[in-house]
Amino acid sequence: MRQQIIDEIFKIAKLPNAFDLLEEKFKKLTKNDLANQIVEVGILPEFFDHSSSEEKIWSKYSDILLAKTLSYLGLDAEVIRMRGNSADVYAKTKNYSLVGDAKCFRLSRTAKNQKDFKIKALDDWRRTDTYAVLVSPLYQYPADKSQIYTQAINKNVTLLSYTHLKLLLDTPFMIDLEPLWKVGNVLAGTYKNTEQQRGNIFIGKN
Repeated sequence: MRQQIIDEIFKIAKLPNAFDLLEEKFKKLTKNDLANQIVEVGILPEFFDHSSSEEKIWSKYSDILLAKTLSYLGLDAEVIRMRGNSADVYAKTKNYSLVGDAKCFRLSRTAKNQKDFKIKALDDWRRTDTYAVLVSPLYQYPADKSQIYTQAINKNVTLLSYTHLKLLLDTPFMIDLEPLWKVGNVLAGTYKNTEQQRGNIFIGKN
């Protein structure tokens, strides 16, 4: 399936309505197919040129899958169309709203820093919305101490991986996700500032 998606992106990437075509393709994506695709979307294909149309459409593909996941989990979600100074995904329930950002990385890129995750930007993009979530491949989060964990706790930005999303999709019953979006606030009251940089307290890394 991954190769089929890559081939499709090569075909449509330079078309003016590429995003519309991609969104239409995944409009009726089943929950099971979504769960299978979500774990691989964070891996950006190496043979896409840097900053190419293909790379940008792959990023939109990850946004579509994040929005579809949130929809299956009980939120009314959509990919935000506006360019710049905005989160990629917006979702809401009758009780709260949420902005989301889906990150994709090449396997060849190993050196990452807090600018790659844009925690503060996501907090700014939240504006008057209630919560914010950032999704990245689990192995791409810093292995131990990092300022991104302190920032996420202080700004109450939930850090998830695509593996976490698959786990939620595989859960056979609906659950209240609001406590998940409050995890930063919970950790802020539990751990000292010197402990908040550790990834294992935030996203469960060993």
